[in-house]
Amino acid sequence: MVIHARDPYKRVDTLRSSRRVQVLVADELVVDSIRPLLLFETSLPTRYYLPFGDVHTVGSMSDIVDDKHHIRGTLDLSNAVWQRAEGSAELEGPHLEIAFVQDGYVAMRSSEHPVDDQTLLFTPSEWEAFVLGAKDGEFDVM
Repeated sequence: MVIHARDPYKRVDTLRSSRRVQVLVADELVVDSIRPLLLFETSLPTRYYLPFGDVHTVGSMSDIVDDKHHIRGTLDLSNAVWQRAEGSAELEGPHLEIAFVQDGYVAMRSSEHPVDDQTLLFTPSEWEAFVLGAKDGEFDVM
């Protein structure tokens, strides 16, 4: 059996935490969570992924910042091969679709709104954290 050692200079790890995380925007509490998922990636600051249920609705949605604006205009999604979950074709209504695009990015959209500016973009490490969270039941609503 041949095993390749992890590269100690490039590593991605996630860790569930009970650390309390609060986010304030203009002195208004928008997130209060004691169940963050911490993403550690070599040479990058720690990123916190917070359960949607811990996010409070505030103000206008126009205040949201697009953290992928620097890459959004350079990714060509016109030739992307969009995939749906196996067995979802029989279901009615909109479907969640994903596509693996250049530079390791993953695009996600609703089949109901397949417009590029409404497509979510994930870096490879963000996608890995998302998949790990989904497998762990983080996004289960029941």
